[in-house]
Amino acid sequence: MTLEHIPEMKLGKLDDGIATSYMRQVDDFLKYWIKLDGPSEVIRRVMGDAAANALLEGSVHMCHACALLHKTESIREKLRVSYEDFVAEVMSRYALSNAVEVLAGRGLMHEKA
Repeated sequence: MTLEHIPEMKLGKLDDGIATSYMRQVDDFLKYWIKLDGPSEVIRRVMGDAAANALLEGSVHMCHACALLHKTESIREKLRVSYEDFVAEVMSRYALSNAVEVLAGRGLMHEKA
């Protein structure tokens, strides 16, 4: 499983308590971005289309793309220097997505026939 090879994706140890482990990662912007857009799109946005196409060539599963995202030094470096350029837009979409889910769950959103 790819998760086993990506330390950043581990929440922590059960000995630390589930709540403590969870709260330690709540401010991890990359986790929000991956949840919202998926790892391939994160790579594409950070690296540009041409570089992303080359990096993702042969990748057929999101777990492989996630491993590339976390293990490829050129992607990690580009993320380090440019992630702040994406925070406002990504987190706004994340908040909007959550709000829509809440409204839909309350039956306040109706599909048009």
